[in-house]
Amino acid sequence: MTSRTPPSQRVWLPLALGNALTPLLRELAEGWGDRAPLLLWPLAAGASLAARARAVRVEQNVLCIEVDDPDWLRQFISLRGELLQRVNTHLVSHRLRDLRFFLAPPRRAPQA
Repeated sequence: MTSRTPPSQRVWLPLALGNALTPLLRELAEGWGDRAPLLLWPLAAGASLAARARAVRVEQNVLCIEVDDPDWLRQFISLRGELLQRVNTHLVSHRLRDLRFFLAPPRRAPQA
């Protein structure tokens, strides 16, 4: 018979959700082929940056990313090298050559 620690005496270590999901996202991305960067962009960019830009397509191993604000567009362009490295770190195959950032078209207000 094995001795088990009662639940009241167990030590639970919190695991960040991102750390728990990273292996799962990487595994899912493998099945996406050359579109895997679309799935992995939020993971590689991080929540605060991904909230300001959306990966919209992959063209000839270049990830195209739409940014809502001109000031943020300049920030993303300055971070291009670092972000490219971060995305490629998560890719098993179909590594990217570059990231292309562009300003999103203005959104129309809903008509009443």
